[in-house]
Parts: sequence; structure tokens; C-alpha cells
Amino acid sequence: MDFIYQLIQDARVWSKYILHGLSAAAPLGAVVVFAIALGQYVRSENWKKTEFVAKLFKEFSENEDCRNARWMLEGDPREITYKCGEKYERYSYNFDELGNAIDSALGKAPLSAQQLHMLDSLDGFFVYIEQFERAIQRKLVEQDDVYPYLGYWIGVLSGEAGWAPPKPILPKIHAYIEHGGFDDVENFLNRKWDDTDPNQANQPTGKHPENPASP
Repeated sequence: MDFIYQLIQDARVWSKYILHGLSAAAPLGAVVVFAIALGQYVRSENWKKTEFVAKLFKEFSENEDCRNARWMLEGDPREITYKCGEKYERYSYNFDELGNAIDSALGKAPLSAQQLHMLDSLDGFFVYIEQFERAIQRKLVEQDDVYPYLGYWIGVLSGEAGWAPPKPILPKIHAYIEHGGFDDVENFLNRKWDDTDPNQANQPTGKHPENPASP
């Protein structure tokens, strides 16, 4: 009986130690639970940002005006087809044609149907760039979330890319951006973009045939 009694007493003592230990560990457990929950929240938010940028970039990539503008900004001479009323028209494009269209717009001169199409395409392109900029401003995404998708076009419009428009044309494009009131395009291009981060997009290294002075 004494032996059993001693066991009971020992159990009571050990139970006090165990309860004390559990009580002391409770705050640590709460911290662990909070850390796990915080990690899940951060991953969820990062996924939402990635999903948002990917969706907007998909729209940007598939938009017809944006597609035409991308061709124009890269400057390869080509035939561009557009719908005029019920008919499809075609015109020859090169950087000189774009420069003439911008000069006409800035000088408030009459625009041909082809010039209107060029400028409408640029407008559509810049509207999407502004959407990315406003998403950054409103903290919907981080700047670094956007660069992998638009790093190439940042380089083109900043004159850093090998395929950037030549010097006579690029200032005209920037003048048109200002003339069109695309303030958030200017804000977007004026950001400090870190293109040295290996996780971000690399700048293109090609040379445009009409821009042999490009590095």
C-alpha cells in the first residue's frame, strides 16, 4: 500500500511539472501557430499579386492595338492591316511613317486613316502601361512583380534596349506621351528599375537595322 501511495504522490508531483511546462510553452505554441498562419497569408498574397499581373499581361499581349503598337515600337518595316468601316485596308509601316504621324498629331495637322490607326494603337498600348503603373501605386502589386513581364518594353521606351527606336523617333514618342496626357506612363518609365537582379527580366541585346549606334 505504501508503494502505491508513493506512486500516486509521485504522479501528482510529475503532473504539476508537466502542467507547468505546458503552461510555459503555451506562448511559444501561439507564436508558432501565428508564424505558420502569417506564412500562409504571405504566400496567398504573393500568389494573388502574381495572378493579377499575369492576367493583365495576358490581356495586354492579346489586345490588337497593343500588338500593332509592339510591332511599331520594334520598327521592323512591315505591312499592317486594319479595319476601316466594313473593309480591311493595308499600309506600309516603318519608323519614318510613325514619326510623320506623331508630327502631324503634335502640330494638330489633319491625319490620314493610316496615321490615325498608328496613333490609336499607341494609345491602346499606353493605356495598358498606365494600368500596370496604377496597380503599383495602389499597392496591388510590387514593382518587382511587374518587371519580369514588361522589362523588355521598359528598355525599348527608355532607349536602353538594342531594339529601341532610333534617336530621331524616340523623343517624338515621349513628346506624344506627354501630349496625350499619359502621365502614368511617364511615372512608370521614370521608376528606378533594377535590371541587375537575376530574377528579373534581362534587357534585349539585339541591334535594330536602322539604329546601328545602339550598344
